[in-house]
Amino acid sequence: TNPRAANLMKNPLPAVLCIDDDPDVLAMLHRVLGTRYELTTARSGSDGIAALQYKQGFAVVVCDLHLPDVDGIGVLCEAEHLAPHAVRLLLSGSANFEDAVTAINRGHIFRYVGKPVDSTTLLQQVEAAVAQHQLIIAEKDLLENTVRGTVRAMSELVALSCPSAHGRGTRLQRLVGELAAEEALGQP
Repeated sequence: TNPRAANLMKNPLPAVLCIDDDPDVLAMLHRVLGTRYELTTARSGSDGIAALQYKQGFAVVVCDLHLPDVDGIGVLCEAEHLAPHAVRLLLSGSANFEDAVTAINRGHIFRYVGKPVDSTTLLQQVEAAVAQHQLIIAEKDLLENTVRGTVRAMSELVALSCPSAHGRGTRLQRLVGELAAEEALGQP
């Protein structure tokens, strides 16, 4: 097998969504980011939102502030709900301070990147966003594993101190699992 392909299977490229209505900007984004990231592009806010609804797992969302249908702040707010772990970058040629503050406060953006942007700066900003995404995912996994381990330890403690309560809890857990499975299948 191809070693590079095998490595990509183990470590897939981070997915980046770029939303901008300017085809020249999208071409530049594709040229700079396309070989390092799994790149998806959209030419409108609604197309960007549709991409977020259709595909899971974006690490980074790069969005222009001024789009013809839905403004970038609205797209980034929606991105926060559809892809809560994706790191959001606002790309804008507007030097409007109020727009930047609104984007930071409502869209919870990681960075504001001004246009025009050179390829080195753009790449550095996206790399920082990917690193932030990896940190978010690592913290989430750590928290989940900590909670899971704590629950397991507490369960073992109950089993040692009160075996009958542990037995009832185990049966209840099994019954709830069966009920959830039936509900998921749409059975009564």
